[in-house]
Amino acid sequence: IGIVQKTLEYAVRSRRIERLSVNLTDNTSIAMLVDGLKAERSDEIIYAFELLRENAPERARLEHQHLVSHESMSVRVYMIKLFPELGIPDASERLIALLESEKAPAVQSEILWALAQSGSDKTHELLLPYLEGTHHRLLKTAVAAMIKHGSLHSIISAGIRLEELQSSTEPEDRSLAAEIIGAIGNPAFYHGLEVLTADPNLQVRQAALEAAGKLGSLQLLESVMAYSL
Repeated sequence: IGIVQKTLEYAVRSRRIERLSVNLTDNTSIAMLVDGLKAERSDEIIYAFELLRENAPERARLEHQHLVSHESMSVRVYMIKLFPELGIPDASERLIALLESEKAPAVQSEILWALAQSGSDKTHELLLPYLEGTHHRLLKTAVAAMIKHGSLHSIISAGIRLEELQSSTEPEDRSLAAEIIGAIGNPAFYHGLEVLTADPNLQVRQAALEAAGKLGSLQLLESVMAYSL
């Protein structure tokens, strides 16, 4: 048994277990995967967790509640992205608690997006203050998440902010507007990018062209061809 366990430990560390064919349901293997969550490298932790999720989903959900507060920012971001997939009953309440304690903007951004996806009644009031914030990433996430996943009230509030960014005299704001449209990913928003792909500022045009690729709207084809760099 000791040799088997050592072999499995090595396989997890070197990521040589094929996810589609692995079957690690015995107690020894599950314990080994749980122990892998204590690894120093974030990629090893994530890999061990994915194996655990596939082979012992209930145990994975149990470990997930600890990993969302892991010291590694990469691990926290990854675990927060999994909230919708794991079907956690009290997901919105847990996300709100995490948002209150989280200091890293990159992780806060993922929490805001996950909150919007959760459909919680508290989402609008929680994300609304970020519409007036100055942090690029958090503002982008708040506007895009409220439009893509929010209620009618949220869509209107975020839509107004997006229009302000699109019509701003500052190129950074117009570039951000293009990024937000790309994050929303809805082809119906192609009108905003038609203007931004013809913007006199190079940075804005680049952002708009990148966003156009994410929308995949045929209506933007002419604009992309005309203003491609």
